[in-house]
Amino acid sequence: MFDQLIHADWSVSPRKRWAATAVRQAGHWVVKAPALVGPAEAFLDRAFAAAARQRVLLGFDFPIGVPAAYGARTGLRSFRELLPLLRAGFLPGQCKRRQADRQEKAAAISAWAEGHGVVFAAPAADALAAGFGSSASGEDQFDALLGLLKMIEVAEGRRAEATERHDGTAAWEGWILGR
Repeated sequence: MFDQLIHADWSVSPRKRWAATAVRQAGHWVVKAPALVGPAEAFLDRAFAAAARQRVLLGFDFPIGVPAAYGARTGLRSFRELLPLLRAGFLPGQCKRRQADRQEKAAAISAWAEGHGVVFAAPAADALAAGFGSSASGEDQFDALLGLLKMIEVAEGRRAEATERHDGTAAWEGWILGR
């Protein structure tokens, strides 16, 4: 269905905007290492230029939160305190901001990829194994890659593009591809 998938982990700060890309080659998805998005207009121009030549799906992970009025009623001080209660994917004491915790996820991510026809280009495999480095941008690169892998799940039909339930979830979080 698609020839290229691009997932951008977006932020209010341009220096925290990273995108990961996968291209369909010989029946496999080849994942490239996340790259800094750069100027938004140029990023979109590149994506639209690619879409003129092939079938491209572009996804974004925008900053999240909850309405301040709801947050105040929870008794918590911030959205970050709420995240663990939402089962954000890390065990208590772990954090995607720590390189070691990101590295710890690399084996499971690699095993999933191997079982699903996903190949990491050498720079992407190296970045994943290194937990995307020790810089603060490591968490953004990690997020870009995970978003891309979920897009692959949807593109391959292994995950529904949207939930069939209409239980009010969209009122809080909107519509999310694959959820």
